[in-house]
Amino acid sequence: MSLRASRACLLLGVLMLAAALGLLLHNKFEDSRAADASQTVLQELREQIAPAAPAPAVPAQQLPETEQALLPVQAEEPAAADTQASAHTVCVDGLNYLGYLSIPSLGLCLPVVEQMSESNLRIAPCCYSGSLEGGDLVIAGHNYQAHFSALHTLRPGDAVVFTAADGTEVSFLVDCMESLEPWQTAEMTAGDWPLTLFTCNVSASARVTVRCVLNEPAVQRGA
Repeated sequence: MSLRASRACLLLGVLMLAAALGLLLHNKFEDSRAADASQTVLQELREQIAPAAPAPAVPAQQLPETEQALLPVQAEEPAAADTQASAHTVCVDGLNYLGYLSIPSLGLCLPVVEQMSESNLRIAPCCYSGSLEGGDLVIAGHNYQAHFSALHTLRPGDAVVFTAADGTEVSFLVDCMESLEPWQTAEMTAGDWPLTLFTCNVSASARVTVRCVLNEPAVQRGA
C-alpha cells in the first residue's frame, strides 16, 4: 500500500471515529434533555393531579339559624359524567397529558402525552392508540435512557402503574414480551391487552413490546 493510500485510510478512520463520537455526544445530549423535560412535566402533573384536601365540615348546630335553614338535607355529589368529561387530560405548557406511568423495577416515572408526534416523543412517551378507559391503551416511547431504553429488561410479574388525569390509579402486571417488526403496526394493537408499552431496540430494527394485564381494580386517589 502506498504512503498516500495509507494516509487516506488513516484519515478515513479518524473521520469515522469523530463521527461516532459526535453521534454519541448528540445522543447523550438528547437523552439528558429528554430526562429534564419529562421530569419537569412530571412535577407539574403531580401537583395538578394530587387531590385537594377536603374542607373541614362545620356542624349545622354551630351555624346561625338563618344559615341552618339554607343547608341542604343531603349534599349532592357531582354527576360522574361531568367529572369524567373534564378529567381526561391535564395541560402543561400547551400539551395535554393523559397522566403518568410508573415502573418501579426500572425506577421510572414518566408523563404520557395524549397526542403522539416526533417532537412530543422527545419530551415524554406518548399515546400510540387506544385509551385507559377502553382497556386497550398502547404507549410508545423513545429509546432514551431516561425513557424506555430499559423496557427489554422487564420480566413477567413486574408492576406497572398508570395514574390518570382524574387521579385514578390502575395497576398492571407485565405478562409477556414481544419483538415486532417496524411494519407490524396491526400486530401492535392486536390482542386483548389493557396496556402495551413499546420502543425501538438499539439498532431500530425491531420494536421491544411489553404486554401488561390488569393487577387490581382501579383506585380513585383521595377516595
